[in-house]
Amino acid sequence: MNSTNNTFEAEAMADQEHEVMKLWRACRSDLEGLTQRTAGSFLRSIKFRILDRIIGAAGKNARLSGYDDILFECVKKLMGFYSSAIEYFELHSAELNTFSIKNLILDVYKVLNEQLRLFRAQSPSKDENPVAVERIKLLSAGVAFFLLSFKDSEDFYRYDRVRASELAGQFTPEYFDSFIDDIQNDIIESFVENNYPAYKKAVLACMSGLNSLQERKTLLYYYTLLSDETDALTFIARQTSEIKHELFRNAGNSVESDIVRGFLTIIGEAQSFYYTECQKLMAYFRATEDAAVIQPESAEALCSAFGYMLANNRLIAKKDYSETRIKYDADIQLLKSRLEDNTELFTAPISARMNIKALMQETLRETDETALNAKEAAETIACLFARQVSYYRENTDNFFALAENDIIKGINETLMIKAEILAESISAFGEKRFYLTGSDLELTSKEREQLIGELFQILRLGFLHEDDNGDDLLGKFYDDAVYTETIAAYRKRVTEICQREKEGAAKAAKSFFKDSVLFEISTFEEILQYSVTRLRESDNDYVKDYVDMIDENARKIENTLDKAGITMIRPNPHDNFNGREHEILMAEHMEGFAKGETIKTMTSGYRLNGQILIRANIIAAK
Repeated sequence: MNSTNNTFEAEAMADQEHEVMKLWRACRSDLEGLTQRTAGSFLRSIKFRILDRIIGAAGKNARLSGYDDILFECVKKLMGFYSSAIEYFELHSAELNTFSIKNLILDVYKVLNEQLRLFRAQSPSKDENPVAVERIKLLSAGVAFFLLSFKDSEDFYRYDRVRASELAGQFTPEYFDSFIDDIQNDIIESFVENNYPAYKKAVLACMSGLNSLQERKTLLYYYTLLSDETDALTFIARQTSEIKHELFRNAGNSVESDIVRGFLTIIGEAQSFYYTECQKLMAYFRATEDAAVIQPESAEALCSAFGYMLANNRLIAKKDYSETRIKYDADIQLLKSRLEDNTELFTAPISARMNIKALMQETLRETDETALNAKEAAETIACLFARQVSYYRENTDNFFALAENDIIKGINETLMIKAEILAESISAFGEKRFYLTGSDLELTSKEREQLIGELFQILRLGFLHEDDNGDDLLGKFYDDAVYTETIAAYRKRVTEICQREKEGAAKAAKSFFKDSVLFEISTFEEILQYSVTRLRESDNDYVKDYVDMIDENARKIENTLDKAGITMIRPNPHDNFNGREHEILMAEHMEGFAKGETIKTMTSGYRLNGQILIRANIIAAK
């Protein structure tokens, strides 16, 4: 049953951890996307603005302004749409059953095939620009150089998770406004340092190379092809309209309808590409008249031209911020709710890393050892009392007729009472012990609430600096959580609880020794002082044996106390009075003794681990 419960808890924990990681990645994605879009948008604006300037300057010297590859790729992509439509028709033509539709598509097919044939006739290799050599000669030192330079800048301007983390700490409109300023200023400063030289070199290279249209007839062909393609696409548009009409009118089978729609989709992509990308590109290729040599603009002039882009970029970024903030706040709130709703699940691994169980076990071991030592010492002393009583009982007949029997009998009765009292005290001492439990060391509800707030901040920093895609992230998260202020306070509280437990056990043992064990031993010492002293005068062997046993038991009692950490305070004659360790029962004049010197020790004092439990009772000289 426990195994089933543990498995269920582990699965529940894994589910919640997965959900929290998913939510935090969503938050991280929100912030990273915002920072990257803010920087990337402005950077791309600068790049295209500078390309416009390079091409504009070069355009004074040549019609096509250095866009050889772009023009070729544009034509090639358009021809790629045509090729796809042709292949699609050839693959499915046998499945077209409606004659009118098939004929209309066939007309389109013929136009596409003719355009593709003309392109391939001009381009022996469909993947290689036939003016590549010319492009290398005329443009590599210009536009290509600048683009390469700017690519390095784009790599440099990748605003990573560190910036996203900064933004997470102060995700307010006011901070984001200054955040935009920082990004724009960084990009402009870096442009002047890293990219302006490339711009200047690109303009000069284009100006020196792009000055002969007659040597670029192949490239001019592609320009003409794109310019004339409007007629072909106009015809295709009329045909596709008729095809749609026929398809609607005839309402052919579903297979035929799907084939026709697939064909029209490819045609639509070709038309969309042409009327957006191709015609947009053609705008760059307007014929220009000869003009004076254009010099590269200064860095200051270029940067001043960025003014409207800065303002526009700021407006876009602020709008982006407003939209991102809504999603980010929702994700953050949901994440906090996950943590709050599953506080015990997320705090359990943290407690486990603190090794509270080991601390509790060590505390229990020490308190048990303290109590056990005290109990064993008391039990040993009670046994020694009982041993003396048993000896008397076993030899009663030998003592009965002796004059010393009354003294021995009195000692026996006293020791029997002492043994019984010690047994009762030992039992009571065991019952009074406090047992520390795991619940005593658990996080309080207030600590859990505080910890959840700190866990949120740890997660924010951890996920925004995540490098391992989350494989080891949660382990690091729990490890870091051990060092939070709440856990530090919790660790201190737990340590204090355990320390109080140890001190309580030591105090209980001290009280037990002082009030119970040592009190009874003091009575035993009084017996040694008065009754046994009288017995020592006897010549009877039985009495001597009895006294020897008492002395032996006294030594064993002292050894037992010593093992328990208790030492006797027994000042010798002529030792000076020490108010901390001695108590004067009486003071008298004694020849040979100075004032304050010990004449005789009546009962010993006791010291436990350096602390005075009972002071020694003495007779002192006055």
